[in-house]
Amino acid sequence: DPLYNVEDENLDEDTIQASEISYAEGKHTLIVSAADLARNSNSASASYIIDDTAPKVSLTLEEGKYYNLGALEALNQYWSVTDNSPVEIDATPLATEDGPHTAIVTAIDRAGNKTTVSVDYHVDNTPPEIVMDDSKFKDGGFYNAEYLKGLVVKPYTIKDANPSTDNASAFVFEEGTHLYTVTAVDKAGNKASKTISYTVDNTPPTITFNIEKDGIYTTESLLKIGQFYTVDDNRDKAVKVVIVPDSIVTSEEGTHTLKITATDNAGNSTTESITYIIDNTQPEISFHLTPGKHYTTKSLTEALVGFDHYFSVTDLHLTDQITADDLKTNEGNHTLTVTAKDAAGNIGTNSIAYTVDNTAPVISGLEGLTLGQRFLVGQDVTVTPAVTDNYDTKPVTSGLDKLDTSKAGAHTITVTAMDQAGNTSSFTYSYYVYNYSGILQPIKADGSSTFKKNSTIPVKFQIADGSNYVKDAKATLTLVKVNNDGIEADATVISTSAATEGNLFRYDLSDNQYIFNLGTKTLEEGKYKLVITIELDGANIPKESQTFTIKK
Repeated sequence: DPLYNVEDENLDEDTIQASEISYAEGKHTLIVSAADLARNSNSASASYIIDDTAPKVSLTLEEGKYYNLGALEALNQYWSVTDNSPVEIDATPLATEDGPHTAIVTAIDRAGNKTTVSVDYHVDNTPPEIVMDDSKFKDGGFYNAEYLKGLVVKPYTIKDANPSTDNASAFVFEEGTHLYTVTAVDKAGNKASKTISYTVDNTPPTITFNIEKDGIYTTESLLKIGQFYTVDDNRDKAVKVVIVPDSIVTSEEGTHTLKITATDNAGNSTTESITYIIDNTQPEISFHLTPGKHYTTKSLTEALVGFDHYFSVTDLHLTDQITADDLKTNEGNHTLTVTAKDAAGNIGTNSIAYTVDNTAPVISGLEGLTLGQRFLVGQDVTVTPAVTDNYDTKPVTSGLDKLDTSKAGAHTITVTAMDQAGNTSSFTYSYYVYNYSGILQPIKADGSSTFKKNSTIPVKFQIADGSNYVKDAKATLTLVKVNNDGIEADATVISTSAATEGNLFRYDLSDNQYIFNLGTKTLEEGKYKLVITIELDGANIPKESQTFTIKK
């Protein structure tokens, strides 16, 4: 039997008796007796306890609960064991480091009944961290009541591994500086609080413009003003200003609108706009007279018929600030100046110079012609009037600039001079035209004449108008030798009869002709032609003959 053992060398096994074993819980006694063959007997007893109940283990740690170090220390011994018999207990010590942990308690009684209990718990010694969302609500921030009333989302977050509860003080909507406190408690009971200050500002900024509404300015005057606006706020110096357009227009002419939006740090906003005009264009001054023109007093007056003034001023923003010289209608060179100032301060100035001339030009004569001067038919004569004027250096002349010498006889020429003002004067000269007879016989006009060497050739011509002869002209003769190639060379002229001098013709009163007796003694054989230069009233007129031939 495993519960007892009887030993004897002479044991009588039939004598062994044992009380009944009880397995019911409780205290019991086992009695065993035995005798040997010699009838020696003995007995023994043993007390025992039947214990089928395991120890009861109770824990003050709560499953899943969070504890800080203080709370753990307050628990002292976190377990208790109850049992009918002494027990052996093994319990893990409480943790002190943050994090999840498991507490295990094992109890074994003398009967070997064993109980193991475990509980999961958390250690958290770190208080919550309160973080303000500066984009919504920050320490030292400015806010208006409207914004605060619309702030339905918490302006803070709680950073904690095991957050539990948090709350914040109510917003104050009245203007002024106030405190805002946030309190947070985590699951372990760690507590934190944070207080910030904020300012409630319900008053928007004020905007004052430093330019006049619909004012007219030049770019220069705008730049002198500098800042076009002033922004004031009851609490905030750093007001955010938005300008439309992005940059203030100061140079482009026209009407512009400046829109200013000022927003303080509390979000209060004010928008104001103003219209102004930029005008950098000077008044334009024009004249109803022509610059540099010459007028008579009459034509000057007529030119201004239909006009209030001798000038006009145009400008988009013209004022009555116009100064002008008085119109001058007396003879002389005049300059008039007009100055105009517009509403923007642009000043326009313009001047005009003109001449009043009531005196006609004076024609003192004709250059190239004297009174009664004589010419030959076909003579090219250019005449230029000698004109002077008191104000016009180049009066306009009309009439012939070439004398009509196409036929013989008495002629007149009339020229008219007009100055720039339209004053006119006329001048008439008379002159006479005579026929030149050409070289007379014996020199033929067809160039077929032939003369013998050592002979005398009478060279003759007349100047007459059919009834009157010109007797006082001065004529000289030049002889030209013409070779077979047409090359000409001067030849010596010799007179065989009395002449005034050298190659000068003499006038024959009996025949009313000019004559030169040309000697041929020194002439070589060949072709020649004559050139007669006639000097009449100061003009030299060359006349050529046809060729003639000299032979032995």
